[in-house]
Amino acid sequence: MRQVKFKGKVFLLYLLLFFIALPALFPANPEKNGNDPQPVDIFAGKTLQMPYTQKKVTIDGLLTEKCWEHALKIPLKYEIRPGENIEPPVKTECFLVYDNDNIYVAFKCQDPDPSSIRAHLADRDNAWNDDYVGFVIDTFNDENRGYFFAVNPLGVQNDSILHEGGTREDTSWDAIWSAATQRNTQGYNVELAIPFHAIQFRKGISQRTWGFVAIREYPRSSRHQILNSPIDRNNSCLLCQIWKIKGIEGDSPDKTFELDPTVMTYQSAHRNDFPEGEMIIDDPEASVGFSGKWSFSPNLSLGFALNPDFSHVEADVAQFEINTQFALYYPEKRPFFLEGNDFFKTRIEAVYTRAITDPDWGLKMSGKSGRSAVGFFVARDNITNIIIPGSDYSISTSLNQRAWASVLRYRYDFGNSSAVGVILTDREGEDYTNRVGGIDGLIRVTPSDTVRFQYLASSTRYPTEIVEQYNQKKETFWGKAFELQYQHKARNWFWKVGFDDYNPDFRADLGFVPQVDLRRLTGGFGYTYWGKKGAFLSSVDV
Repeated sequence: MRQVKFKGKVFLLYLLLFFIALPALFPANPEKNGNDPQPVDIFAGKTLQMPYTQKKVTIDGLLTEKCWEHALKIPLKYEIRPGENIEPPVKTECFLVYDNDNIYVAFKCQDPDPSSIRAHLADRDNAWNDDYVGFVIDTFNDENRGYFFAVNPLGVQNDSILHEGGTREDTSWDAIWSAATQRNTQGYNVELAIPFHAIQFRKGISQRTWGFVAIREYPRSSRHQILNSPIDRNNSCLLCQIWKIKGIEGDSPDKTFELDPTVMTYQSAHRNDFPEGEMIIDDPEASVGFSGKWSFSPNLSLGFALNPDFSHVEADVAQFEINTQFALYYPEKRPFFLEGNDFFKTRIEAVYTRAITDPDWGLKMSGKSGRSAVGFFVARDNITNIIIPGSDYSISTSLNQRAWASVLRYRYDFGNSSAVGVILTDREGEDYTNRVGGIDGLIRVTPSDTVRFQYLASSTRYPTEIVEQYNQKKETFWGKAFELQYQHKARNWFWKVGFDDYNPDFRADLGFVPQVDLRRLTGGFGYTYWGKKGAFLSSVDV
């Protein structure tokens, strides 16, 4: 067992004071170091009205429908990187309109040299290095969580969910939406249609207010990021600074129901006497199942699965497990588990749905009402995979038994992108239990300073085969895990300090915690120099 013990509390106090005093010792001077922040446009910060259209929009990238003539027109007037709220090198216009079923967003992207446009045919969520346009919508207007949709000039779609005010991004989320592009002599056009049933938003409001920001990436000699609103680099919360749009009247859309049935047949053959024996063909077998989703409210959805078949999901990217000390991590790609997956994410990964390998059935609900976000799921798994963590390595094994898996998550948002939450997980089999409960939070102390914390406690009982084979405790044992981080992120200075403590007996069998028995103090700081407009170096990070 390896464990680092800190006996000097005075040392920790001095270290924290050093990081807090760092910006004061070397203050940022925008007039001598980088671009002078430009005055905020009078249009910024106001709430805009998104108009309604009765006619469907054909998504073809041409922008020929009459609805675009009276759509909300938003110019992208600010280059926020590498310049700081300066006039961008190209002209971009964004248009918004909606009907009973979709939000329609269009872009006109001018380019002085269309032959230099960067665009590649790529897999979904893999076109981030190209030219692209997109937008973020904060549908609950809580400045904490938003949907991001983007398209490159060849129509490759990127979508993700931003949370913690836009400081973290989950690209595993995929929605069904439409997009089309058209190249022309002036640049390129983009049209997008986002169905209401693909996103969640507040219900029971006559007219909703959403956060909105339009984005264009323009990579040339420098990578220019262009927005419709200015951004304060001393504020690490993107969603706290974006414009507001009004629209989407009434309780539309209607309730939606999605059902995906699957039928799989298979047949096998074998030889009793290999290799000379006669081939014996077994009887054909069939497997029937289904999965689906019921959006009974704009802000809540219920997912369900019975004997689900995930054979349509893309295969995992190959990973090497040679000379690896700890269990390999695989991203979730199954639609049933991806729905509302970001509600369950915490700093310590207490929920890792890939731990549920072959469910007979599952039931899942996720959504948000007011400032409260809730997530719940329960599943019956045919395979019970277990990761036994340690300080130097982890062991992966399986129990030849079924197990119940259930998770309950609640989070309350408050202030400017701050939140606290609780999480409970339970996994039970024959003579086997693992239960985890705890609290976590993100507190935005100032626009530049955030505190993140999480505390978890676990109760575990292993069956005899695990106890004997892997030298684990016979009776029920308890463990705990704790993480704390203070981070400062401003225009010029960045620093953070953190402390982690994982008890040797902590287990999170429905999560991904392959290493325990450690106590760790981390810290770091950096400085960003912003070059002036037209300078050889646009920015330097130290």
